[in-house]
Formats: sequence, C-alpha cells, structure tokens
Amino acid sequence: MLSKRALNATVGTMTTMAACAIATCVGGQAPIKPSAASATLHRSDASASVAAATQESADVVWGPGRAVQAGLRVRLWAGDQHASRFIFDVYLRNRTKHTLTVNCQSFSGLSVPSDAAYSTEVQSDSIYCSPHLRDSNGRPVDVGFRMGANDSRYAVESGQVLYVSHWMLRTMDRRAKGTNRANYTQVAFVEPGKHRLYCDVSASWGSKGGRRPMLLRTGEVAFDVTGADVAPE
Repeated sequence: MLSKRALNATVGTMTTMAACAIATCVGGQAPIKPSAASATLHRSDASASVAAATQESADVVWGPGRAVQAGLRVRLWAGDQHASRFIFDVYLRNRTKHTLTVNCQSFSGLSVPSDAAYSTEVQSDSIYCSPHLRDSNGRPVDVGFRMGANDSRYAVESGQVLYVSHWMLRTMDRRAKGTNRANYTQVAFVEPGKHRLYCDVSASWGSKGGRRPMLLRTGEVAFDVTGADVAPE
C-alpha cells in the first residue's frame, strides 16, 4: 500500500499527465506545443513516440560538442514536493547549419527503479544513458542500471532541440545500504546535501559510410537532496 506522501505524489503526477494529453509535454512541466518543423521520427515502434521540443528550455544544461550536443534537465517527480524521486530529461541539439540524421538510444517512457513502480507515466524497465552521480563532497555514488537496446533515427534541423528520453532516480538513506541486500537499479544511497549528475549518451550521425558511434556527455546538473528524500517510506 502506498504511503500518504507517495499517494499525494501519485495524484500530482496524474494531474500533470492529464495536462500533457492536451499538448506534447516536455519534462512533465509546462507543455511545449510542437510546430510544423518538429523533428521527423523514424522508428519501428510507432507506439513509443518521442517529443520534439521546438524551443530551448533555460534549465537544460548542455555538454560539449561541435555538431551535436547532449543536454540534461532535472526535476522533482512529485511536482514541487520532495518525495525521494528525481526525473532526469535527456535532450540532443543540432549545432550545425544543416539538417542531420541522428541515431541514438532512446525511449519516450519513464524508466522506473526496480524496487517500486511509483509512476502513472508510460514505463520502461531500462535506461537509455549512463548516469554519473557525485555527492555533496564530490565523491562518486554508485547507481546501478540496465541499458536499453531501443535505437531511434531522427532528422534534426539546424538549431533544433530534441527530447529523447527521461529516467527516474530514487534516493535512500546511505546508512541503510549496509543492511539492504536488494539488487536495486537507479537507486542512490546518499545523505542530504547538494548532488551533481551528468549522463553519457550514445549517438551517431553523418553519411552512411562515415557514421561512427560517439559518446556524448551532457552538462552536469545540481539538485538538492533533503531529509524528506531519504526518509523511510
């Protein structure tokens, strides 16, 4: 049975999803309505659509890259409430002056930690990037995950920003790690404080003969883990 806090968070998420049904929702916040110039999506699984953002969000942190950049945004799962869960939105951006055909691992659904299914969004049991987390002291924090195999191809216009995936991180009290034997994925045992995270995204672009996979690094986002984010449920 869900706790009162988790139940309230679920209701908040359902409200957000209802709003997203009206227009394409990027990041679970204010919907961004695609224009006629939205990126063309080619994939075998037509039921798992990926939203194309037509305007750049100010809170996306971009990594390096001359032709294609990867960006990352962090948000609370339960709206403005700290509920031990954070969502990370992953983007690609075409920095060239011409349209690029980009292949990358992606899935539109939410990748949920294996210990619980606290989501009303479309779910995936895999993640489509490699996360790297540091605690408030700059120390690396282990985050187990399962990499998905879905691959998508996009025609991305010059300057266009593409929303390719998002995933959920659950935070738990670091002191519970020693006694907890569960084989969690996308779970971090941490203490309250400011944490930082970036992701590596596999992508390729260019002509057929010149394509080679690249590992794009997103920018590093900072987020606060509070006492509520490590409290037992």
